[in-house]
Parts: sequence; structure tokens; C-alpha cells
Amino acid sequence: MSVAPEKDTQLRARAAVRGVTVPRLLFESAMSGHVQTDTDRKAAIVEIFAVRRLLANVANNANQLAKYTNSEGIFPAEAEAIVAEYR
Repeated sequence: MSVAPEKDTQLRARAAVRGVTVPRLLFESAMSGHVQTDTDRKAAIVEIFAVRRLLANVANNANQLAKYTNSEGIFPAEAEAIVAEYR
């Protein structure tokens, strides 16, 4: 296996810190159940942004319900189920 010189230096440094050889470091890294690839991280970020958008929508809906309730003096019966779901 050949790697770019700067990557080789990084691998050797990481192996030295752990007190193992580069092949051992690579093997243990590959066999670890805690390995996260860039693809895994990107998928997690996409999911976080989706949750953020959903939370913003929920907050907006709650604000609209509060505004309506404050201006009309009543809480819409249809919204009871939505509030229960949000909780």
C-alpha cells in the first residue's frame, strides 16, 4: 500500500502515540465498531438539519396557535390533538 508522504507521516504519528505499528493501527481501526466515515457524518448532518427544520416548523405552529388564542380568547379544539402530539 502506498500513501502520500503527508498521510504516511500522520499514520506513523498516530501509530506512535498508541504504541503500535502502522499495520496494527490500520487493522484495529478497520475492525472497530466505532468507525465513522465521511459518508456517515454527512448523513448524520443531513438528519440533524432535517430535525432542525421540523423543530422550527413546530415552534412556528405553536407561535401561531398562541397568537390566535391570545387574539381570539379561545383555544381551537382542533389543535388539542396537535398539542398533545407535540408534547
